[in-house]
Amino acid sequence: MRKRRYNLFSWVLYDFANSPYSTIMTTLIFPVFFTESIAPGKWGLTAWALLYGGCEVLSAVFSPPLGAMSDMMNRRKRFLVFFTLLAVAGTALTRTLSGGEVFRAVFFFSIAQLGFSLANVFYNSMLAEVSPPERRETVSGIGWGAGYFGGMLFMIAVLLLADMGSPSFQKDSFLFTALWYLAFSIPVFFFFEGSLNSGVSVSFKAGYSEVIGTIKKMSGRKPLFYFLLASFFFNDGVNSAILFGGIFLRKGYGFDDASLFKAFIAFNLIAAAGAWIIGPLADRLSSRRALFLMMWAWILSLSLLPFLSGKAALMTIASVVGILIGGTQSVLRGYLSKLAPAGSQGEWFGFYTLMGKAAALFGPLLFGIFYGLIQDIKLSALSLIPLFLLAGYFLRKVEQKS
Repeated sequence: MRKRRYNLFSWVLYDFANSPYSTIMTTLIFPVFFTESIAPGKWGLTAWALLYGGCEVLSAVFSPPLGAMSDMMNRRKRFLVFFTLLAVAGTALTRTLSGGEVFRAVFFFSIAQLGFSLANVFYNSMLAEVSPPERRETVSGIGWGAGYFGGMLFMIAVLLLADMGSPSFQKDSFLFTALWYLAFSIPVFFFFEGSLNSGVSVSFKAGYSEVIGTIKKMSGRKPLFYFLLASFFFNDGVNSAILFGGIFLRKGYGFDDASLFKAFIAFNLIAAAGAWIIGPLADRLSSRRALFLMMWAWILSLSLLPFLSGKAALMTIASVVGILIGGTQSVLRGYLSKLAPAGSQGEWFGFYTLMGKAAALFGPLLFGIFYGLIQDIKLSALSLIPLFLLAGYFLRKVEQKS
């Protein structure tokens, strides 16, 4: 029991540690820095979508075999530590960038994003080690909620301690993010006690062989197959909304850095509430039903966004979106943890990451091209609606087991 408490605490704290990375590097500051300083111009937003999507496709290629290797060796924590340190290093290096340095920006961000994405494969698969099946959505929600709470506290700290009027503020925020990420990851590095290592070394090729074997058996696991397709489109829509959130507020409503931080402090608190509330609700209502309800809420929210004229109306819809982001991510992770066979959590979360990361190129690129053609950031939000409709279509084919 004591081991489980330590494991749960350090596992939840890791979400607290890495959330500012998502906030600063893929939502709030680095996308704005990239589209305004590194690659300004009409198609800068499309270039950002290609950079982010390309990184996610690469992580999609590596996720399943690495997940399978971690299952076979029972060394999920070792993989988590390595890729976390890679993410921290890449994030810190972005502090050295100057305007127009496209190659260095692409290289440093790619290191950071690949490390972050791949670390999450092993972090997510460790959910089975910290929670019994009947509490997976609840514990998953606690983790997501802690992450959004961590993002909120990080932004409050930056507001209090940093000079937001300084020309170096954006780059300084990248370094602060790296330090936060490293500091709060230390407990899971040293205190998490997973299953005993198998003592067996497994090659990357063997990991791919295991993945191919699983693909061949996929016809016998149709609920998982359709779930992965549904998660592809859910994650595509959610990640696109996150990726362009800061740019949307900047271009659509003229938010400056200070206003963006204040808006996202509120947003993180709301998203944390969404994860904490919807996770337990899904345990009672069923994951499948909860996802259907959130699908329709996403479609309604996106349909209203282009027609909002005031900041009060915008923040009302943004609050709903915040709840949906926290809730959707929490329920998807918990649902997969229930559907995946025991002993193969890492591999199936690798497939889950593959689907999510492969989708990360499609949705953002669709949004970026749509904006490049019509030059209206508000109307571009409508391009995400078909993604949620497709998610619902495939979710209908998942057997209602939980």
